[in-house]
Parts: sequence; C-alpha cells; structure tokens
Amino acid sequence: MRRATSHAKVVQRHEHRKASREAKASSARFSSKQSRFQLRQEEMYAQEALQPVTTSLLPASHHSGGRPPAETTSTQPPATFSRFDRPLAAGEAGSSVGTTATATFGLAPPRRVGMHVADSRTARRAARFRLEESGQSSALPSLGEGLLGATRHAREEASTAPEADGRDDNGGPQRKKTREERFQEVLASSKEHRAQAQREREERAQQTTALDAAFSGVMHLLERRDKAQEERNAFARAGTPQVRALLQSFRENHVAKAVSLRGDGSFTVAPLADLDTAASEIAAAPALDEASIALLQKVRAGANAQERGTPSALSPNPLQGKAAAVAVGAEKSNLTGAGGGDEDDFDRMMHAMRGETRRAHAGERTLTAEEEQAVRDQQALLETDRNVVPLLAPDAAQLTRAEWLSRGGDRAYQMQGGSDNDEEDDGGEAEDALDISSAYDSDEASLMEDTVHATDAEDDEAGKKRGGADAAAGATGCLEELVSAMEALSREADGARTSRAARSRAYHAVLRRLHQYAREHVLHTAQTFRLLLIEAQRSFLRHGSLDRATLLLLHATSRIFPMTDYRHEVSTPFLLFLCSALVQMRLKTLAHAQVYATLAGLLCESVVAGGKYCAEAIIAPLNLIALQVPRSVLEPVRLQGLCVPFPLVECGGPDEVLLRTGTDALGDADAEAPLRATLALLEADVSHTRVVRYAYRLLSLLADALRGVPALPYCLTEPFFALHARLVATDAWQPSAHVRGDHDALLAKLTQLAAEARGRRTPLTMRSFRPRPIRQFEPLLQEGTTTALKNEVRAMKREMREDHKRVVRHVQAEANVGRRQRERAAAAAEAQRTQKYRELMGSLQAQQHVMNTVDGLLDKARSKKRKSITGRAGGGAAEENAEN
Repeated sequence: MRRATSHAKVVQRHEHRKASREAKASSARFSSKQSRFQLRQEEMYAQEALQPVTTSLLPASHHSGGRPPAETTSTQPPATFSRFDRPLAAGEAGSSVGTTATATFGLAPPRRVGMHVADSRTARRAARFRLEESGQSSALPSLGEGLLGATRHAREEASTAPEADGRDDNGGPQRKKTREERFQEVLASSKEHRAQAQREREERAQQTTALDAAFSGVMHLLERRDKAQEERNAFARAGTPQVRALLQSFRENHVAKAVSLRGDGSFTVAPLADLDTAASEIAAAPALDEASIALLQKVRAGANAQERGTPSALSPNPLQGKAAAVAVGAEKSNLTGAGGGDEDDFDRMMHAMRGETRRAHAGERTLTAEEEQAVRDQQALLETDRNVVPLLAPDAAQLTRAEWLSRGGDRAYQMQGGSDNDEEDDGGEAEDALDISSAYDSDEASLMEDTVHATDAEDDEAGKKRGGADAAAGATGCLEELVSAMEALSREADGARTSRAARSRAYHAVLRRLHQYAREHVLHTAQTFRLLLIEAQRSFLRHGSLDRATLLLLHATSRIFPMTDYRHEVSTPFLLFLCSALVQMRLKTLAHAQVYATLAGLLCESVVAGGKYCAEAIIAPLNLIALQVPRSVLEPVRLQGLCVPFPLVECGGPDEVLLRTGTDALGDADAEAPLRATLALLEADVSHTRVVRYAYRLLSLLADALRGVPALPYCLTEPFFALHARLVATDAWQPSAHVRGDHDALLAKLTQLAAEARGRRTPLTMRSFRPRPIRQFEPLLQEGTTTALKNEVRAMKREMREDHKRVVRHVQAEANVGRRQRERAAAAAEAQRTQKYRELMGSLQAQQHVMNTVDGLLDKARSKKRKSITGRAGGGAAEENAEN
C-alpha cells in the first residue's frame, strides 16, 4: 500500500513538472515570436519624441537631416530602449552623477559591461524585449540605422546563433529530443525511406502522365463552356411574364430597358436612360413611352385573365392528351420552375435532388431537343395531375370542413368538376369527359362500339334507380355495393369469349359508377382501396397467387387513381405491390401464368400512363416468353449463374415447358385474334399462344414508350437479344406461326430503335468544376437496418459478461466462506485431538514414572548386600534361595 502511494506521488510529481515545463516552453515560444512591428513602432515614436535631444547633439551642418559621420556617432554611447526598465534606486545609482534615472518613453542608461548587475527572472524577461545586443553587430552603429545608435544583428546570424552555441530562441538549453523524434529522424534519413519516396514520386508521375494521355485522346470530343452564352440561355429559358415581356419589348424596340418589380407583385418595363441624364429625365417626363405603356397594359390584362380563369379538366387519356396537358400546364410549370409558391418542400427537394444528381457527374451526357421536350411533357403532365383543382362555382354552396368530411371526401382532392349540383354531375358532359377505354377494350372493339350506344339508355335508368337507393343507404353502403357488384361480376361462371361484350358492358357500368363515387368521396375511396391492397398482399403471401375478384379490383385501381403522382397514397402502394408480386410469384400451371400476365399488363400500362420507368415491367414479359423453353436452357446449373441478363421467375422443374405454342393450329381463331386488353386475360379459355403474344405486345408497347431514350439499347434491346440467342440455339423452342411472326416483328423493331438511339447520342459535356457528391436528405433514402440489431446484441453481450463476472464473484465469495468454515472446524477438531493426546500422554508418562520409581526401588532392594546370621558371605543369597 505504501509502495503504491509512493508511486502515485512520483507520477503526480512527474506530471506536474512536465506540465510546468510545457507551460514555460509555450511562454518562451510566445515571447520569442512577438511581433517586431510593435517594436519598430515604439522605436519610431521614441525617435520622434527625442528629436530635440538628438538635434542638440548633432553639429549645425547636419541639422537638416543629413547622416552624421562615423566618428561623431561612435563617440556617443549607445542608448537602449525598453518598456520594462525602471528608475534605479538610490543604492544602485552609485557614482553615476548627472545621468537621468528615467528616460522619456522608456529610455534607460546603457549597462556597462564590467558591472555585475543582479540577474533575476524579471531582468531576464525584460532583456528579451531590449534592443541591445551583446555580441558584435554586422550593421553600422549610426544614428539613422536604429534608435540613438542602437544596432541589430543580421537575420541570418540571429537564426544560426542558437544552433552554433547549442541554445534555443529563449537563451536556454535546447529541449531534449524524445525517442519517437529520434526514431523518425533515423527513418527519414535512411536509404530505404529515400528509395521508397523516390518510387512513390515516380509512380505518381506515371499515373499523371497516363491520365494526361487519356484525357488528350478525348479532348476533341468535349465541348467548352461559354458562361456568357449559358447565362443568356438561362435568362431566355426563364418563362416568367416579366422576362417574356422584357424580351418582346427589346425585340420591338432595341433600346436598353429595365424591369422594376414591386412588393405587391406588379412590375413595369422602362427604358434605361443614360447615367448623366437619368435624374433629369425621370423628373421631367414619364419614364414609359407609348409602346411600353401598351405592353404593360397587355401584360396586366393577361395576368388578370389568368387569375380569373379556372384550370381546365384533366385529359381523359394521359397518353392521347399529352399535348393538351402541356399547353395547359406550360404557364404553371414556368412559374413553379422559377421559384413560385405553388411548390411544397417535397417538390423542391425532388427537383433539387434531380439537379444535383445531374451536376454530380463530370461525364453527364447532354440531352437532345427531343429528350428535353419529353422531360418537359412529363413534368407538365405531372403538374397537371397535381395542380388541377376544380374551384367552387359562383352559385355553389361553401361547405365547411366538417361537412366535407361527413360526405366522405374533400373538394380539394376532386379529380373532375367543381359543382355541388347533382343534376349537373349527372349530365352528359361528365359522362362524355369520362373515358375509360382501356377498361373494356378487347379483340371485339368494333363490336363494343356498336353495343355501347344501345345500352346508354338502360344505364341511365339504372343510374336513376341507384341514385335513390344510394341516398337511402348512404355513402358507405354505395361503395360496398359497388365492390360487391365487381366481385359478383368476377365470379360469373360464363367466362367464354362469346359473352365478352355483355361482360365488358356490365364492368364498364360498375367502373363508371365507382369513378363517379370517387369524385365525391376521395378520402373514403382511397382508404377502402388501401385496405384492399393490404388484403391482396396477405392473400398473395398465403396462397402464392390471386383470384379473379382481386385481379378485377386491381384493374379498377389502375383506372380510377392517377398514375402520374409519385407520392399518391394509393398509386404508389399499388405499383409497389405489383412489382413485388411479379418478382416473388412462382409459376406452376397455366392459371398462374395467366395471373402473372395480368399483373404484368397492369404494371406496364400504369408505368406507361404515368411516364415512369420500372424494371419489373420489362422483366415480366421476358419471363413469359422464356416459359416456352425449359429452365435448364437459360440456367444450365441450378444456382450457378444465368445465361440471360435478367432474373428468372420461379417455375416448375428444370426440364418442364409451361407454355407450348407449337400445338396451336394455323386456323385457330383463338390464335389469330391478338390479345389487346388486360381485362380479356380474365377469361376462362385463354390459351398458351394468347399469353405469349400478349407478352410480345407489352414489350412492343414499352419500346414505343421508350423511343428516343438513350438507355433503350441497354434496358430493353440487350436483354431481348440475349433471350433471342438462347431461343434460337435450342431445339426445344418450337413456336407457332403467329408467335414467330410477333417475335420477328419485335426483333426488327428493337433493332431499328436501338440504331436510332445510338445515332442520336451526343458527346460528353466538359465541366469546369469538380464532381460534386450527391446530397443526402433526412430521412435517408436507405438507412442501415442492422444498426439497432447490432447495438442490441452488443448490449446483451455486455450484460452477459457482467452477469458472468457477478456470478463468478458470488461463487468465489461463497467458496471462501465455506473454506474458512471448514478450516475453522478442522482446526477445532485438531485442537481437541491434540488436547486429548496430550492428556493421555501425560497420564501415561505419570504412570510410567511411578512404575520406574517402583522398579528402581525393587532393583535397589535386590542389589543391597545383607549379612547372614552365621557370618558367612552370601548368607543373604542362601536365605533368598531358601525363601524361594
């Protein structure tokens, strides 16, 4: 214990001394690095203050500021300058009579070399700031050189002086180098270190040379940036009304003009006058001429008309009405792109991520005019789908939020129309605007057109009857009735192609009623379909497939809700469910392939309608085509790699062919009519050929949608070409004539589109700035899923270690207690045994002593000689013998 205390005191003393040495060294370094600028300033101030004193010492011929001769300055004793000198005491003055004790602004008398002044810590610290030098100076001791003849050492001598005498900047001994510093010096001065450094320099030079050569090879392909032209283009692309008005005014009259923006949002366009006559012109005459005033009135009239106008309704078909959507949303896209207030934080974040991603790579490819137009069309379609909100009519009743919620929805989410009048909603305008053509398109499209007009009157009468029933049953019962009607329609036993027209008419009527209900009760409809998606997910995980009722409800989901909204509460989960189902589904029978084709059709049509890209939409049709050959053709060894650049769906055995199209006859009507609608896949008599031809139709539809996209050869052409090579190379692929024709047509189409896409590729753009990293936003797009688990496991391990140590300590304590008890019991037993042994041995020794005494007495009595009565010797022996 005392040794540990002594060691602790030694360590503490060592740390204290070390800290004290470091503090002193730091103070010394700070003192040695004081700015010479302050010293020169003080020297200049002192020289100015002592100017009368110095002029009185100089001859009259040098009063004009000339330099004094050497003999004149050498006779004067050099003066010292310091801020720390104090006046000498009476005892220190000695015989120095007539010398001043203090000098103005810190002048002190020179110290004689022979004087032995008491050296103290304060004096040493003051000497550091004194301008006197003890050694010989290389400078001339003239008055103009320093303060009153004060001289300085040369810089190089002052820098080499500590090295010469082995002392540091503070005048003290140099610090002893540590072992680590000596080791670093040895390594730095070693031959291997120098050779390694030389090798690294040569490698860096080689890499730099190779990079320069590679960059010189593509230098002619890069475009140089013209920042002035980019600024002009950016100014021209800004589609605000102010910029357009300014450009149009400049085209009409080439006079420099300026735009003045006010706080209320209004603006004026005025000519920019000269700087010298600007004030007079503004004060004398109005700033706007007649042309500018007419232009301003025109701009204000257009702005007022735009504010009063109501946004147009959505186009019934997003693909067919894309041009109209672009025309409607052009102004809004320009305003929001220029920083309008219609965007929320999520939209701004998405736009910023897209912009930062494009600027993040130095090798980003420029877009062609067609690609830029496609991007603008897609953005305009998205904004049209998001921003077209019907306003309340002038004669409409203003409902409160509670009334809106009681009716099952909010007017702000309505998809079409803005009137509360039921008669207007039931009119022909709403029915004409509602076009769900893909809901009942099939092979008999021409037959459907003739039969739909005949059933309009019947639908109107049925709608009137249902209107009274809906008013009585309520909104919730109406939606349940529609869902039940759709399920009943899916359970019809007659699923043949002959009854397709009647079945399509019935489904279209139910879908139109559902669309009308969704317009009035958006929130309730969205919640119901979200629950249906959850139930579909559970059913798929339980059975591995979906029934016809669920497929019909999924088809209705794709027709009711917009697919262009990337954060819709129903559309986004719907697309995610389709993607996950297409990846996880296992195909064993033709019914499974039929369901798989239905899901693939829904995903492809939704992706194309929303203007998005999805890899599963391409993988699913390719898997349907691949079902014509055994899996062993595309995957020779199980789990040992695929021969095609896309994942294969799970199916039956490795040598099983699920879709056989070679068995269909040439005159088969089922094979001749191509399958055009996803809804027709729900029929009961769908053949192998129709499923395969439907897959080819989906790929053709995706190829048309991706036309002009530079990534078309990589995302669609290369996977199909790889599958084509495997199909042609095997003898198991024996397609029918119709399938072979569709295959060849798609092959030729993809070849042509790939060649066009490669021909329109533009060179890389030269960037003048470094590649910027992609920004990360909170919450992260993909965060670590194992972090919490690792932390929990780490905490459990730490708790187990602590429990183990706690148990070991407890067991050791119990063992020590038991050992001490056993030792005490053994010691007590040993003491008792020893006590008994000693008592017994004592008694035995006492008895032995008595016996020894008795034996001694007997021996003594026997050995004693007695005289006989007769006087003869040995008389006693004779008597003994006689007695015996």
